Amino acid sequence: MSLLLAGDLGGTKTLLALYESTGNQLNCLTQKRFGSAEWPHLLPMLQTFLGEQLKTGLRVDAACIAVAGPVQHGKATITNLAWDLDQQELATSSGLAQLELVNDFAVLVYGLPHLNSEQQVTIQVGSADPNGPIAIIGAGTGLGMARGFQHHGELLSLASEGGHREFAPRNTDEMLLEGWLRKHLGVDRLSVERVVSGTGLG
Repeated sequence: MSLLLAGDLGGTKTLLALYESTGNQLNCLTQKRFGSAEWPHLLPMLQTFLGEQLKTGLRVDAACIAVAGPVQHGKATITNLAWDLDQQELATSSGLAQLELVNDFAVLVYGLPHLNSEQQVTIQVGSADPNGPIAIIGAGTGLGMARGFQHHGELLSLASEGGHREFAPRNTDEMLLEGWLRKHLGVDRLSVERVVSGTGLG
């Protein structure tokens, strides 16, 4: 039996949970929601959560935290928070033997094959290629995107910050929307997530 810490860090909220792993089964022991902007950094949030949950002397074997931003060489800058993260520093300072930071949308690609039929809705009927590329997109505080493809029988994921590409109007209505948003937001460059995301839709 292993004890695992899982996290989902976004610009609005952060979810932290402890899971008991036995064989191929995961059992959620506890989960807590934190308002991300209410904390100065991820470290004190982690320390608070672990301090509350591990009073019984249990030891976390490994931790993985999905973050809303690019991750390179174990380091991440959160897109909608002024946080710079280093997985080694986080592990050492919070007393974790192993901690990995991953992009929040890139990691979702690996979960797609595990969805059951009740967790899926067909948008357009067609014939899917089981070995073809896949894409994932979701509007949260920002606009997350990732792609996946098969390579020698293994599913690989490519992180993307595509939500930050420039919004490209396709018709008169969208041109009017773009002009209004540029003026309303006081920006010269309008990204896609300024139009379609939690902050954009608001």
